[in-house]
Amino acid sequence: MASMYLAGATVLVTASLGVVMGPALCYGGLVQLIAGLLEFRNGNSLLGLIFSSYGGFWLSFVSLNISAFNFLGGYSDSIALNNALGVFFLAWTIYTVLMLLAVLRINFVTIGL
Repeated sequence: MASMYLAGATVLVTASLGVVMGPALCYGGLVQLIAGLLEFRNGNSLLGLIFSSYGGFWLSFVSLNISAFNFLGGYSDSIALNNALGVFFLAWTIYTVLMLLAVLRINFVTIGL
């Protein structure tokens, strides 16, 4: 749901970003972080790294969009804000490609995660 909203593929594109924050925080952040910690405990360090990292991504994405933290308030210019968010998402895109290459050696089911 969060990815569909960010891609603009939802029916109500004018819907508030607050609809996305609940699933992003609970499933995207906390559940994936817990899954990563459980994978580390089971001795699977690669999947532990992947799950924990994406849990951290969703937690950071939620914290960027919570107005009480006011992280985005430091950007007075919308162009500078868009550039900063672009660098943030580009870094995670590069990380995703690197993890995809690492997972190719495990099995193909992991690629779907």
